Amino acid sequence: MQIPADGDESAWDISQVTASEPEASASVYADPMKVLRGERLAGLAMVLFIVINLTLMGLRLVNKPFNPDEMQHAHIAWTIAQGEILYRDFWDHHGPFYNLMNGALIFLTDPAPSLRLLFVARSASFIAMLAVLGLTWRIARELQLSRLTSLLAVTVFASLYFLQNKGVEARPDVLQSLFWIAGLYLMLRNQQRGSWRRAVAGGVLFTLAILTNAKAGIGPFFVVVYYLIAPVTLGMPARDWWRDMAGMALGLALTATPFLAYFYFTDSLADFFYYNFLFAVQLTYYWSVGDQSAYAIREAGLAVEYAVFFLQYQLPFVLATLLGVALWWPRVAGQEPGSRRAGALFLLATVGTSAGWVANLFSQFFLIFLPLLSVFAAVGLTAAAGWLTRRLQGAGAVVTGLGAAAAAAAMLWYPLANATFTPTRLLTEQLAFTEKFVGLTDRDEAVGVIWSTCGGYVFNRNIGFYWVAMPGISELLEVITGEHPFGEAFIQQLEQQQVRYVIGRQDWMTEGLTPAALDYLNSRFSYTHCLWTRRP
Repeated sequence: MQIPADGDESAWDISQVTASEPEASASVYADPMKVLRGERLAGLAMVLFIVINLTLMGLRLVNKPFNPDEMQHAHIAWTIAQGEILYRDFWDHHGPFYNLMNGALIFLTDPAPSLRLLFVARSASFIAMLAVLGLTWRIARELQLSRLTSLLAVTVFASLYFLQNKGVEARPDVLQSLFWIAGLYLMLRNQQRGSWRRAVAGGVLFTLAILTNAKAGIGPFFVVVYYLIAPVTLGMPARDWWRDMAGMALGLALTATPFLAYFYFTDSLADFFYYNFLFAVQLTYYWSVGDQSAYAIREAGLAVEYAVFFLQYQLPFVLATLLGVALWWPRVAGQEPGSRRAGALFLLATVGTSAGWVANLFSQFFLIFLPLLSVFAAVGLTAAAGWLTRRLQGAGAVVTGLGAAAAAAAMLWYPLANATFTPTRLLTEQLAFTEKFVGLTDRDEAVGVIWSTCGGYVFNRNIGFYWVAMPGISELLEVITGEHPFGEAFIQQLEQQQVRYVIGRQDWMTEGLTPAALDYLNSRFSYTHCLWTRRP
């Protein structure tokens, strides 16, 4: 039995999975015009729901405070624009693409120092996430889901709080998600309509994701795993295997080579490899063993906290996703070879990247897999609606509509309850403090910086590891690098250069300082809100 829909539904739409009562279904769908009107109404409702959620996302863009990482990336870009070399001249542990791109843009535009730059960067992140929404639609269609189910996947993703909160931040995580999702889309297309150029483009996009943040490599890793098992488990022809693997490898080479050449000729290639890859391994190791094992306990607690959040505030999403995954098996068994391979690649990529939650518990990392889970959620919701309609016949449409309204209300409640309709007090303070500090200093004046939400330092040279004055992390860096980031060398630089200002909050964010550094600040500087000022 084929359920009438948009006129071009695949013969193996997910609604077929549970279709078992053709007589009842035929009576429900006796009037095609009613079905068409119902689908148009559902589509309009979803578009309205998307607009509401994107509006909430836009409010967060302009009203939420900047977190320390956003300021860190802005400062890195500003420093690069002043001619300093990433990794060699200052410390960073992120991939180079986002910071080099922003540094080049600042160099070319030469903007006045102002945190308005971060609003521009947030707007770019918002546009990138709109592109991810579009790719979510394209992936769903490539997997032969109906237009309505594909739109539902976009609707689900737009409603997720982590998208609205993290999808507008001026940080590399949004860009790495865009590159990864775009690359996956191309490789899904290659399962049915193979193309050498598409495979190369997929390799380029995967490499850009990794160069934006090495942790994004978890996605391409599972794509490679898929290709390693596909010839045996899915009967992938050797020709297709060689085309895609060689194409992705060429894309990797074409994209990585200019970056490697840049770091080689700026004498920073070893630093690039160390801080992008080896440093993360060391950090993970020291977090997990010895005296730092308490940090691993904290991470485990964070995993539980996120799990409780999804169950408490995003339960319809969780249930629909689980149902969608359970109903996915027909797509990887017994179908046309290209469709079967696409279904298997999507399933493996989704499960693999979602499992990365265990390895990386920063909520911005969730943008790697939440678009994919949203497709499964749409499949689950579509199947549930189809089942209700067939079981309840005439009343099914009403019950399904009420259920959809209840699920939408549940998903909207948390974002609405936490919406930022006006600028937060902290954001106002950040803007004011930065404007004040820009007037106090020249751009090349060095300032001491302790990991901070204050702002101000973004357009100056800095002394010290400016974001890690937290207990545990400072000690980890001392073990790894042999030098405490706020130890004797930090004190000596402040004293030798007679640094006038040190920026930071006098709260838990200074607990990573050594006692000597804290004594030095208190004895030679006077403190007001966010600022230590050297005494005459």
